[in-house]
This record gives sequence, structure tokens and C-alpha cells, in this order.
Amino acid sequence: VLNLGTANKNRVFYQKSGTEISGGQGAFVVAEGFVNPYALDIAAGTIVKMTLTDNTTFNAPTNGKTGVAVTYILTQDGTGGRVVTWAAAFKQNWTPNTAAGKINSITFFYDGTNWIQTGERTGM
Repeated sequence: VLNLGTANKNRVFYQKSGTEISGGQGAFVVAEGFVNPYALDIAAGTIVKMTLTDNTTFNAPTNGKTGVAVTYILTQDGTGGRVVTWAAAFKQNWTPNTAAGKINSITFFYDGTNWIQTGERTGM
């Protein structure tokens, strides 16, 4: 853990097993290599940044607590056409842009039982 002083007191940066985790204001970004299937561990962070190199399934996060929000920022690789499947606990209506290189994001809120979609951006 690197302490950046009082100007950045809410930011933490560190390297763990090749996975960069950084954040501020209570949100941590987990930059993952491609994983299929994938389940976010809320203890590690609440924002996932991943480049899709194949189709993948996202399982419900572990260590979720009521009121937590999670965001997935997913980039299509140079081939594109990568399909995302969400586990039944995700209540969503999302159609990402699967063209090569496009970035799509989706945010969910945990109600104690399900992960409910609260926002999205597609085709960035």
C-alpha cells in the first residue's frame, strides 16, 4: 500500500497478483484479465474493468451487502462480438454494443436478494 499523503488521503494504490486495484472515495477498481465465469468479490472492489476476449458469464458477487452498488466496465477486444450472460440474481435489461473495441458499462444495486440494474452506457 502506498500512502500518497493528505492531498490523496482517500486514494489507495497497490499491486496484487498482477491485478491492479486503485480507487478513491470508497470505490475500488478491480482491473481483471479475462475470466469466465466471473464473480466479483465485493471485498476487493465495487467496479470491475475487463476486456472481453471470449463470451463470459457473470455470477452474482460474493460478500454483497444490502445497499452496495457495483459497476462493470466491459471492453470488447479487437474481434468484438463477445456475449455477456448474467446470472439469475442480476435483474437487467441491457443490450451492449459488441463491435470491436467498444466499451459498455452497467451498474447494479443490491437489494439483499437481487442485483438490480440502475444504469448503463453502451458503445463508448
